[in-house]
Amino acid sequence: MAIHVTPIPRLTSFAAPSLTLGTANAAGSAETTIATDSTILTFDTTLPAAVGTAATGSATVATRRDHVHAGTTLASPSLTLGTANAAGSASTALATDSTLLAFDTTVPATVSTNATGSATVAARRDHVHTGLANVVQDTSPQLGGNLDGQNNDLTNIGGAGHDWTSTGLTITAANFEFGVKDSTNTGVHYVGSDGDIEFDNDESFTFTMPTGDCAGLFTITDINSEVTALFMVDHANVITKIAGDALFVTTDGGSGGAANIPVISGAGSRVTTVTNRRNTGTSVHLEILGRVASATAVA
Repeated sequence: MAIHVTPIPRLTSFAAPSLTLGTANAAGSAETTIATDSTILTFDTTLPAAVGTAATGSATVATRRDHVHAGTTLASPSLTLGTANAAGSASTALATDSTLLAFDTTVPATVSTNATGSATVAARRDHVHTGLANVVQDTSPQLGGNLDGQNNDLTNIGGAGHDWTSTGLTITAANFEFGVKDSTNTGVHYVGSDGDIEFDNDESFTFTMPTGDCAGLFTITDINSEVTALFMVDHANVITKIAGDALFVTTDGGSGGAANIPVISGAGSRVTTVTNRRNTGTSVHLEILGRVASATAVA
């Protein structure tokens, strides 16, 4: 007996896929279907975007599992050292092992007047500024307080032979000012009480009594001749020789003669001048009882 097979008619037609990738499932309306070995449009050839600000995107295709985004480009540092933080605008980044330009090879400036500076690089922590290798390099030194000599001597003060030592003040040239200036404090002040004043022929030294209190006693001893004289100065600055050797002569102005040591007063000036007229250098010892405004050696 013959068997007859009647083909079952197709209910739908096959077509190329037109599926859409989306964010939610949705039923389609097409009356066609796809074969089981069809290819679905899931990817395209567009390169993935570079790493940037996060966004959901709007593409209708996906990226392959082994896709690669372009990362941030690394570049040499161009950071600036400044006095405040500020955002940059570069699109490049630095590697974690980059070297920053923080120093240069410029030698630090010599110690001078303070200033903020304008350099765009920093100084190394162990940098060294050039200072004075010796105080003699400072041609105009100033003290911010009292000078403690630590029991040492001062020599060549203002010139050779001007020495202030532990035994007193020695003067061997003109134009030197004693360190005696006290016109306000009370008490007894001695000039050269522990030392001698050396001065050549025709050289002088003066001492000035303060205003309103120019009265006192003083003695002068010629070390070479071992003779002494005692004097009194009154408020009018008139010098009176009380006792002593004839080598010492008092006079109100003038030179006081030759071959002696005149003690000259200037009436009303408060200044007493002692001059060497012995035609040779000599040393004298001066001691003052009273207040002294200043004492100066003069030519």
